[in-house]
Amino acid sequence: GRVTAGALGSASRLEYSAVGSTINLAARLCSSADDGEILIDARTAEQGGHAAAIERRSLNLKGIGIVDHYVLATMRVA
Repeated sequence: GRVTAGALGSASRLEYSAVGSTINLAARLCSSADDGEILIDARTAEQGGHAAAIERRSLNLKGIGIVDHYVLATMRVA
């Protein structure tokens, strides 16, 4: 999705940041992932052609609502 990215802040303190609903969705999926998991939404799975993505039950994400999601990968965490 679309995001707004760039230097945000004042002349004395600039930080590079990205904001928008897509960023919020990514943050919620990240916080919902188990250790070593990479979660993606249905739109990303469809557009990316991720044949290895495994569909999971829908999540009710705060501030977003019900989201269909997939596990793209699970990596071992040492």
